[in-house]
Amino acid sequence: MSESPEGPNKLAVRKALCYVPFVSLVFFVIEKDNKDLEIHIRYGILLFAFWVIGGLIGKILDVSFLVFLLYIAWSWYLAFKAYSWEDIKVDFLDQAWEAITGKNKK
Repeated sequence: MSESPEGPNKLAVRKALCYVPFVSLVFFVIEKDNKDLEIHIRYGILLFAFWVIGGLIGKILDVSFLVFLLYIAWSWYLAFKAYSWEDIKVDFLDQAWEAITGKNKK
């Protein structure tokens, strides 16, 4: 983990914040050209969207709390990996982003 005497690296904190609901949407608007945050912004937005959709479906099936717990666990895990400067690659989220936007990330 990259830390300075003043505290954690600001980029690492911003990467982790991408997994907080709505923060990824804010970063999507204000950090559009930041390549260091791009994948974390995408993953944060997709996880949030899956949580909302899963929560609506979960209400019908009465499993919305389980969907919420899965969202929290997955977001926390990815935020921790981002904060720790570990490489993150989630193929199904990459494929979902490409399907939604019609853009290939390469």
